[in-house]
Amino acid sequence: MGLLVDDKEFIDAIIESSDLASGIQLIRLFVTLLLMNTMSRPDEVWNKTWKLLSDDILYQKKRSLKIEDAHIQNLCLLQVEDLLISNEMSGMHCSLFQSLTSEQVEVYENILTAVLSEGITSLLLPGGKTAHSTFCIPLLINEESTCNIPQGSLKAKLLIETKLIIWDEAPMINTLCFEALDRTLRDIMRAESEENALKPFCGKVIVLGGDFRQILPVVKNGSRYDIVKATVNYSNLWKHCKVLKLIENMRLKRHTSIPSQTEIKEFVDWILHIEDGDMELNELGQGSIEIPKEILILDVEQPLLQLVDFVYPSCINNVTCDGSFDNGAILCPTTKCVDQLNEFILSLIP
Repeated sequence: MGLLVDDKEFIDAIIESSDLASGIQLIRLFVTLLLMNTMSRPDEVWNKTWKLLSDDILYQKKRSLKIEDAHIQNLCLLQVEDLLISNEMSGMHCSLFQSLTSEQVEVYENILTAVLSEGITSLLLPGGKTAHSTFCIPLLINEESTCNIPQGSLKAKLLIETKLIIWDEAPMINTLCFEALDRTLRDIMRAESEENALKPFCGKVIVLGGDFRQILPVVKNGSRYDIVKATVNYSNLWKHCKVLKLIENMRLKRHTSIPSQTEIKEFVDWILHIEDGDMELNELGQGSIEIPKEILILDVEQPLLQLVDFVYPSCINNVTCDGSFDNGAILCPTTKCVDQLNEFILSLIP
């Protein structure tokens, strides 16, 4: 019937779907059309619909940064190619991707790429991503694994232009992930210069942040030796690292009064005392912790109510206000505690 001759049906399909679908759902639709390989001019469809596809990206990025349309397009194209790669197909054959140069791929992440090891924490950073998502690290990893980033792809161009990578909570990640990224960078950067293959991470500055006293990599059915072997400081890459220790607590600078600084310092020292294991432990590594009376809620009829009011002042009055729960959190050690807290807060709301 000639409906697909000029790709108008594809463009109309995306436009009609945009009334109900989110940006990422439209991206998946666009990728599906690419996988069907029935569009005669993918770049034409892209030029007519990219603003609809990048709606979510536009919202996220423009909240904190002023970014030009060209940068938004490139960020959206990166998501398109990620989905193509996950379907074992590279987008480099499309005229849509071939027209891009490394200069056009330069967005603010090219200078600084910030990733985190854990998904929940990545939500705390504007535009934050996990390391597995950013570097396409395989979930089932071994000593020969590499990241799923093809030569010449947009993500490869992004890594080539990246000058600094900050990887937080590094001690939580299996060292095989760092080694996979190292092998991938050497392979990608070899196209620029063979000398790059001789340098750890191809000479790029990698800042690994974290605390080895916190959670180490999870090794299924692993022994203590297996867990230690999986940590980054066991890797051959560690000999190229320079260890820098943070010695000043920046939170103390937020409080001008000397009593507040003193109280916070005492609390921080107490936490470090626990983390360092400076206590009497039994043969199983277990010990008793005495909680200072200063941080306990005593002599109050409803201690939970006082805790909620302390963390979320005027909770009932502000429950419908945007952002009223953004600047505070009550950490619960068990699921049962979470359920009890939720039931209590809901009971306060009329």
